[in-house]
Amino acid sequence: MFHLVGGSLFPSLAFVLPRNALLTALGVVTASFIVWEVGRFVNPHIGLWSRRHLAPLLKEEEAQRVTGATCLLAASLITFLVYEKAIAMTALYFLSLGDPVAAAAGGTFGKRRVFNKSWEGTLAMLLTCLTVGLLLSSSSLALRPLLAVVGAVSASVVELLPLPWDDNLTIPLISATTMALSAHYW
Repeated sequence: MFHLVGGSLFPSLAFVLPRNALLTALGVVTASFIVWEVGRFVNPHIGLWSRRHLAPLLKEEEAQRVTGATCLLAASLITFLVYEKAIAMTALYFLSLGDPVAAAAGGTFGKRRVFNKSWEGTLAMLLTCLTVGLLLSSSSLALRPLLAVVGAVSASVVELLPLPWDDNLTIPLISATTMALSAHYW
């Protein structure tokens, strides 16, 4: 649910907010999360408070590493800073919509496993990302359908691969980079 709501917030705001307002809001929220992350690792009292009061919101492995929320915010900020709005929004929606669909489909229907993920989950992510990308390319955003397809495929491959970094970082950054590079050639 976090991906769906939290991950869709800033790409949705990009439809209505001017770039500077979006970047300012995203920068403030991201900086706040980074300060909290540093605080909880450096100060034992903040760490203990965080574990006690935020435990329902955190995954077990996030007790010892940066949270997925902070990774998502950092990726959102970088993506909006580096890439044009249509590419940034699309890449972030790939994560916020595609990743939870992949997890649900993989958990429910997943039979064939590769890299500790299921082909069924990856296929569900691909179909979700293709749908999202093609819908966004048919809207007023300046995103060509071919770029949406390339981005959807790259997001799905990144989600499948056992990369050492949090997929809240890798899915939007790699899919946005792939779309931006492809835009130069097609």
